Amino acid sequence: MGLKCNVEISNPYEFGYFMQGLHGSDNAFQGNTVSQNNLEFCYDEGKGVSINKTLATQWFKKAAEQGHADAKDLLKKRGIRFSTH
Repeated sequence: MGLKCNVEISNPYEFGYFMQGLHGSDNAFQGNTVSQNNLEFCYDEGKGVSINKTLATQWFKKAAEQGHADAKDLLKKRGIRFSTH
């Protein structure tokens, strides 16, 4: 099973949904790991935004540190350290 952006994004305006969250209160900035995971894949794959591996890694770490399994697996595969609480 390959990891990829969970939602198809055809333009930059759709990218904003991950920033705001699908319901407004469950966004990546407020610690929602699903939104963080989607946001990190958007940066990693250039979905709706330019590819930015630094930002992708930052969001992967945030999600992994909160226990998001896919983010933890991807960081381990890439050999990137992260802390768990």
